[in-house]
Amino acid sequence: MSTIFKHTDLQKYKAIIDSFSNQRILCVGDVVLDRFIYGTVSRMSSEAPVPVLVEDHRKVMLGCAGNAAANIASLGGSVFLVSTIGQDSEAQDIKAIARQALGHDLGLVTDPSKPTTVKTRLLAKTTQIGRFDQEIKTEISEDALDKVKSIIKEQIKNNDAVLLCDYGNGFLTEDLAQYVIKLANDHGIPTLVDPRGKNLNKYDGVTILKPNRNELSDLTDLPTKKDAEIKQAANKILNTTAIKNVLVTKSEDGMSFFEKDGNAIHIPTQAKDVYDVSGAGDTVAATLILSVSAKATYEQAIHLGNIAGGIVVGRVGTARIFQEELIDAVASHSSQGSNGKGLSLSGLMKLNKKNECLEKVSLWRTQGYTVGFTNGYFDLLHPGHLSLFEQAKEQCDKLIVAVNSDKSAKESGRIDTLVQNEVARTALLGTLETVDLVVSFDEKTPADLLKEIKPDFVIKGNNYKADDIEELDAIEDCGSTLFFAEIDEEYGKKVYDAVNRNNVKKAG
Repeated sequence: MSTIFKHTDLQKYKAIIDSFSNQRILCVGDVVLDRFIYGTVSRMSSEAPVPVLVEDHRKVMLGCAGNAAANIASLGGSVFLVSTIGQDSEAQDIKAIARQALGHDLGLVTDPSKPTTVKTRLLAKTTQIGRFDQEIKTEISEDALDKVKSIIKEQIKNNDAVLLCDYGNGFLTEDLAQYVIKLANDHGIPTLVDPRGKNLNKYDGVTILKPNRNELSDLTDLPTKKDAEIKQAANKILNTTAIKNVLVTKSEDGMSFFEKDGNAIHIPTQAKDVYDVSGAGDTVAATLILSVSAKATYEQAIHLGNIAGGIVVGRVGTARIFQEELIDAVASHSSQGSNGKGLSLSGLMKLNKKNECLEKVSLWRTQGYTVGFTNGYFDLLHPGHLSLFEQAKEQCDKLIVAVNSDKSAKESGRIDTLVQNEVARTALLGTLETVDLVVSFDEKTPADLLKEIKPDFVIKGNNYKADDIEELDAIEDCGSTLFFAEIDEEYGKKVYDAVNRNNVKKAG
């Protein structure tokens, strides 16, 4: 069962997501360095009954509160992250990633008494085969706590909502949690807590408490396997504390939301394919706090959080979700449907950002897909183009079409010959079944984009010769296989001749 949105609902949800860009969120919680080591397994160890992973590549990302903050940023919000890090090389990695993902690292306080927490996962393609953690769960030092409080006191007035992420690593003490919640309440700012542990007093006064089943059981000492048990446990919290609302995430069973006045909302999960649940709760929390901050109803906020969570569990590793991507996902649940690929036309018009492209390529790599790449202006689509895409798709699992942006066309002296702008060209390409992703580039050639994507195959029409390809060096540096598709250029010539004749008649 899935939620179907009417067209009028879709417009409301799109307006909420669009307004994420106006929201400022203070994110407070444990920051972790998530390290993913990818490889292949072809044998078992002779030393112990364990698989031997041959490393292919590795990736480091912000985890826990850092992942929630990164999702707030990728969804369009402004976020100020407050946490502590150790005095070690991993702390420098976190700072560098924070600057790239969030635009700052100003809220990261160095605490020499505790090393940076690191979680390392070993993956054979999409399957996690092992994990080891480096962490010390002692509370942060008094000196670090004072610095953190000072930062929060200064920043609270600059933000519209507060997200607290408690992973039990010793950062979010009861003293600090209560300090933040009371400060936010004094300023009339909504708060959401992702809890951990058995200390319910720590979260007293929060606007929304978001435990999963197990966390709800820990907080109440009650069973939470059945819906009736979940309701009883949630009501215990609402009846005995100043916590205003409880949202229980139930994995494959969706979510249940309970209010003090007795109202309840139950929605099913939106996940279709589950590859990895790492960080999914962070994505849900980020979407929820942005929605609440944007004055969405609780029901609207929960629906959006549910859809966002359903997207990221279909990816491997700690994943971010982007604003346009969430709009498209909501559109795919609309009664109007979509183009069959989970993308609406409005989303396709925006689907030209390099960071989104690289995120999806990274996902495809971990899923074992081969990636193809072709490029051009694609001003007026004709059968020759369609043949190019069909032949290109035969060479790979996923096909990326890179389009010269209007800026690129100006630089190349082609802008006056184009009939359509880049928005129209990009949107039309995105509706084709053979095309998996459309991305635009501003440079004269796609050489820089090729170096970042590193496709397995680059496809050109047979009207090209290798020496004529300006980005040939980049293709060779990437180790990509160059494939020439058989194209009848008469198609394109007839189309452009017809357009030129029309323009001459209009001018006459």
